[in-house]
Amino acid sequence: MKKVVTIGEILVEIVATTKGDGFYDAQPLVGRFPSGATAILVDQLGKLGTPCAIISREGDDDFGHLDITHLRQDIVDVSGIEIATGSAFVRYRDDGIRSIAIKRGSEGASLFERGVQVDAGPIAVQEIAPTGTGDSFLSFWLKEDDPELALRYDNAASARAVARLGPLEGTSTRPELDATLLDQKGEPRVGQPVK
Repeated sequence: MKKVVTIGEILVEIVATTKGDGFYDAQPLVGRFPSGATAILVDQLGKLGTPCAIISREGDDDFGHLDITHLRQDIVDVSGIEIATGSAFVRYRDDGIRSIAIKRGSEGASLFERGVQVDAGPIAVQEIAPTGTGDSFLSFWLKEDDPELALRYDNAASARAVARLGPLEGTSTRPELDATLLDQKGEPRVGQPVK
């Protein structure tokens, strides 16, 4: 089984329950939802049983402790999280692209790998909050060696992510994803050559 180590941000989201022009006027707020692209991805991996860890920095405050507790509960190795105050940064390096996964929102997803395109059709859900869908999407792609299987499950993970309020609350277990795929018959179209 692959082991995945992620590097990136962990944060807390607070969500306005009404649509408005900003936060100059008071609005009803909900949450203190653990979030952040890297945190969502690694949480999804943990829920799927993939050995995984996160390297990050957190504040020594209630939000930081909330994030770490949530990740730990979902079987994420949090020993690489430094508790600190101040700023954190992320550096990106270009390694070259071998595979390209494209999320197409309500139209499903596509994978381009070794000259072949694989598509996964849309999965119908009621969208509650858009946060976390793209971050959940990569979990099977990092976990599995079978790109078609990964695309099908990542598509289901993205669909389930938008159907819940709170980014990490939208991550799913393998049985939940299995049930979603059975309900929706979310099978990819296999092996279409790229022109």
